[in-house]
Amino acid sequence: MQKRGISELVGAVLVILIIVVLFVIVFFAFDVKKYVSNLGENPCDEVKIDVKSACYNKEKIIIKIENNGNIDVNNGFLFKIYGNEVYDIPSVPLTLLGGFGTKEINLPYEEFMGKLDKVVILPKFNMNNKQYICDSNLGGYKLNEC
Repeated sequence: MQKRGISELVGAVLVILIIVVLFVIVFFAFDVKKYVSNLGENPCDEVKIDVKSACYNKEKIIIKIENNGNIDVNNGFLFKIYGNEVYDIPSVPLTLLGGFGTKEINLPYEEFMGKLDKVVILPKFNMNNKQYICDSNLGGYKLNEC
């Protein structure tokens, strides 16, 4: 009779172990893509900045941008303005643009810049204690006079 009690205990432990193993398999089967796919990818692939309009006058450069990605730009932008030379102009500190949001940014224009041709927008964001500066739109956008 005592052997029978031990086998029932072993059977109960095996059933519990099987349930735990099945739970782990189901958990990883549904969530493994989320964890594994993000290990090797660049988060900049999820940032999609589109320029709705870009123009300049004697006082300022006006750029209306839209974030069509799902990552918030939480550390501002770096603008590369192409004209007589290339001018790197950072955005005002704490310039934020949430996912699927739109913002109009005004940058200073100086006479020495001359005629401007295009603007390249490099969004900056912090994620997982790392800072990213995305350069996915290096082709730039045409900059017209307003």
